[in-house]
Amino acid sequence: MGVWGGDALILLGVARDLMVNRRIHAVYRYVLPMLIAAQVYAVQLAFHPPAWWVKITNAIIG
Repeated sequence: MGVWGGDALILLGVARDLMVNRRIHAVYRYVLPMLIAAQVYAVQLAFHPPAWWVKITNAIIG
């Protein structure tokens, strides 16, 4: 399923809330933007790693 499958399940939950309750649950409203921002940041680090990030990850990996 991977990352996209998890995101799809979250979006299905949002769609369900909109259809059934006619509003989005508070958890989705507050956490979903933070999740999206964290994923964008993680992708940015993966494809364009700054020197400090490479140093930390090399120290962890050994």
